[in-house]
Amino acid sequence: MKKQIYKLSTMFFLGLGAIAFGQQTGSVGINVEVPAATLDIQPNSDNAAISATTNEGILVPKLSKERVANIADGSLVEGTMVYVDGISYSGSNNKVSGINANGFYYYDGNLWVKVGSKGATLNAITGGIREVAQANAEQWKVPGTFCLIQTTDATINMPDPSEYVGKILSVNNQSRTQLNYGGDYTPVSASTLQGGKGHLLMSNGSAWYIIGGSY
Repeated sequence: MKKQIYKLSTMFFLGLGAIAFGQQTGSVGINVEVPAATLDIQPNSDNAAISATTNEGILVPKLSKERVANIADGSLVEGTMVYVDGISYSGSNNKVSGINANGFYYYDGNLWVKVGSKGATLNAITGGIREVAQANAEQWKVPGTFCLIQTTDATINMPDPSEYVGKILSVNNQSRTQLNYGGDYTPVSASTLQGGKGHLLMSNGSAWYIIGGSY
């Protein structure tokens, strides 16, 4: 009797025309009698056929960046996953600083990280490395940013050094071609950045100076 109640409640919760099996081990199977994991979901025999046209898969909540930023700290659980479908946000919550495009994100216990980005950049480690089309003053203002990875051949525009006294910023060129510094705050003794290279720049309040990087 207990197993039957569990089956009905699972079906009601998922809203699926599928058979749910509860096991004594605490595993749940959808269309499979012996789950191979805590939750094992399989299409039924009709929907598994090559000729079938039904939509199969799992849908996670779709939330805007602003909605994700508003999730209370006390309710955030490491491993939570959402699909972000809107990135307009003017707040200052650093936890969402890595959300820069629509897509799947998971919470790593400190920041929201885009699925697939951890191996490509240090975004999940630092919270400040972001891939953008152009390094400009507006991009530098994004909370938590200290480094930008530029992907196009637009000029690199540094922000006003008077707003970053004693701070170090980094810019990396992944456009594969030489980039030029532009705008009003070109670094001292530097006008270009080669493809695949990066600069560490420090402000003394009146100008940017290159203090390291790859050339």
